[in-house]
Amino acid sequence: MKVVIKFCVVFALLTSLAIGHSHAMGQFFFLENPLIGERAPDFTLKTTKGRELNFSDYREGRDSIIFYWATWCASCKEHLQEMKTAIKEFEERGISVVFINLEEKEKVVKKFMKKASLDFEMLLDEDAKVAEDYNIFGLPTYYLVNKAGVIVAIEHGIPENYVEILAGVSDEE
Repeated sequence: MKVVIKFCVVFALLTSLAIGHSHAMGQFFFLENPLIGERAPDFTLKTTKGRELNFSDYREGRDSIIFYWATWCASCKEHLQEMKTAIKEFEERGISVVFINLEEKEKVVKKFMKKASLDFEMLLDEDAKVAEDYNIFGLPTYYLVNKAGVIVAIEHGIPENYVEILAGVSDEE
């Protein structure tokens, strides 16, 4: 999956350079994920703490944020440090956060977590099965899932108005 993501990014950049900027190319980068407005696919994954975690059971009808990342992703490292400081705010707001590592072995993830002083419950999507169900395109990726279990937004960073997005409040209201 890592190779596919890197290939897609390189291909898109080379195509852009070859044909110049066009409206169609702009649409390529801003395609809307068909999961927005749909029920979040349920999953069960192993954690780095040796247990299995089921998404539906874990979130228990709360707003949730699913954060997809990998140790090789420089931007992900920055986002993890930001999440480290923001996790308390999410918990205070009753928002569950699910951290999912993409296609890396448990040993690699644990080593990274220790070095970065992260003590999150980290899920491992070693075979990218859940990533495929969620149509992952690039990392880091955040899925904002409301209390009803519906994906209301997919972002590459936490938007400042995430509370309003999860609540279904738009800027136009």
